[in-house]
Amino acid sequence: MAIVILANLTEFAGVLAWALAQQRCYASGMGKSDRALVFGMIALGIGSGIDLNPWLSWIWPVVILLQLVTIANRLRITLKAVESC
Repeated sequence: MAIVILANLTEFAGVLAWALAQQRCYASGMGKSDRALVFGMIALGIGSGIDLNPWLSWIWPVVILLQLVTIANRLRITLKAVESC
């Protein structure tokens, strides 16, 4: 559930740059395409019958950490852009 909420916040932070500084911010650590790759690989593994339980215990925290880094980067860049206006 945290990953879904953070995914929404990540996209919101990017759109916020447009609302405040008229430029879309794509700074990333775990952007939309990165999340798509991770979830696609997980789905491929599950579909192939691979037991992913040992892997998911460290994949999810890494995804969450990267999303938090992405949100921080996007907000930092947005604030710099607003200050320079």
